[in-house]
Amino acid sequence: MKFFAYGCSGFWRGPSSGWNIFDFVIVALSAVETALDLFAKTIASEMFGSDALSVVRTLRLARALRGFRAFRLVRHFSALRALILSIVSTISSLMWTLVLLVILFYSFGVILMQLVTDYCRYLAIETVGDVNAIPDCPAELSRFWSSIRQSMLTLFFSITSGISWSEAMNPLEDVSMLAVATMLVYITLSVFTILNVVTGVFVNT
Repeated sequence: MKFFAYGCSGFWRGPSSGWNIFDFVIVALSAVETALDLFAKTIASEMFGSDALSVVRTLRLARALRGFRAFRLVRHFSALRALILSIVSTISSLMWTLVLLVILFYSFGVILMQLVTDYCRYLAIETVGDVNAIPDCPAELSRFWSSIRQSMLTLFFSITSGISWSEAMNPLEDVSMLAVATMLVYITLSVFTILNVVTGVFVNT
């Protein structure tokens, strides 16, 4: 109805073009959902195994996308619209913040993983008596610092209340004081410096 009321140019380029496009996407998703429902009833019943499962997953995804309809309420509430626009305006800062945090996680993650790996190799050499022995880490060290990926996740959880940073640091006391100091420097740098700077950037934006 909007398309016929505003015309092609007014619908796509008018002052409300953004909301018109959003409504168009919502209607298109509803049409896709209806088509998938018909497809599931007529064809999916004849399929078996992985083909039928794929159809069911696609149908569930289409139904899940109906949740985006709630965003249509935004245009009717100015305070909510202002809040969402403020969040959207910080996306650029958010992306650079994520880049900075990933660099931080990776840098300290590599250092701590290497210290733990050297310690575990030393334990294996003492146990086996072979300088080529495969590092064998204790359970607590393996849980937090067994790989770069695990180390980065541990560092991420440590500053987002996923885990207590002291819980991740305690096993490092058996490794070396350097490992403990590295963890303390990371916590100090991330919590008291970077996160506060990031908060200031968002407030300024």
